Parts: sequence; C-alpha cells; structure tokens
Amino acid sequence: MPDSKPDAESRESATMTLAEVTEYIGATSTGSARKTLSRWGVTAVGREPGRGGASLYDREQIRAAKAARPGRGHRSDLEKESSPEPSTSPQSEA
Repeated sequence: MPDSKPDAESRESATMTLAEVTEYIGATSTGSARKTLSRWGVTAVGREPGRGGASLYDREQIRAAKAARPGRGHRSDLEKESSPEPSTSPQSEA
C-alpha cells in the first residue's frame, strides 16, 4: 500500500513562504523580499490554507532567479556602452 505522505512533503518542499524566502535571499524584511521577488519577476504560485495563509513561492524559480542576479557592485550601466558594434572597415568609408 503506497504512502501518500511523501507526495505532501515533496509538495511542501517545492514551495517556500515569504518568511523562508526572506531568510534565503538575505533580505532585511518580508517587505524587502517581496519587492526583490517582484523585480526578479517571481510570482506566488499559491497560498497556505486558512484566513491568514502566507503566499507560497516556487523554490526552484527563486533559486534560479537568485543565481541569475548580477553580483554586488555590478555596473549594469556599462553594459550598454560595451556592446559590440558592427564591424566596418575604415577603408570602405574613404
């Protein structure tokens, strides 16, 4: 007889509450974590049961978004200037 508990546990471990996300990403508050998730494009996938149920976020989506973020001190304004331009030879203009 198969046990249904592993399915419930795997479902729970596949999601994180906002409080867990706050700790995972190193945010100072849940409000800061919510704003960071919004910037990263991560949305809630569900809610915990009950009237005061917390939003649930996909663990893998958060892990991928955190890994893809630029590092501390990253100068994103320099990327626009350093983009490769089409190569033209100076001789063809003369």
